[in-house]
Amino acid sequence: MTRPIVVCDDANPSTIIGLHGGVGTTEWKGFMPAITMSACCESFATLRLPPGAAIGEHRHGEAEEVYFVVSGSGVVTQDGTAVEVVPGDLVMTKAGQQHGIANNDDEDLHLVVVRATPRKNTDDHAGRAT
Repeated sequence: MTRPIVVCDDANPSTIIGLHGGVGTTEWKGFMPAITMSACCESFATLRLPPGAAIGEHRHGEAEEVYFVVSGSGVVTQDGTAVEVVPGDLVMTKAGQQHGIANNDDEDLHLVVVRATPRKNTDDHAGRAT
């Protein structure tokens, strides 16, 4: 059976060791490259951190990054402040803000990650009712 509207799934992720100076491995799968989108999205991906793994603290110049916790739990650090995150939490990191995430649980931490840059077009739909 074909699934014509399904663009990508989370099968066959890449394994990254020590992402941004972190600990352990991260499974990363970009759902689609930014070049295929007309929005200001640099990355739309799924990420899995096994127990004990962490993404080191880092910054993204002009990009904002959003973590949505699908399953598992962990600790997000932003500019030196650590907060526990659980399924259903959405974490917003502003451009230039230092941030990292660690899995301190005994199961995988699964996130959806979106990274976007500011809109260059001032004729956007921000603040307008649809």
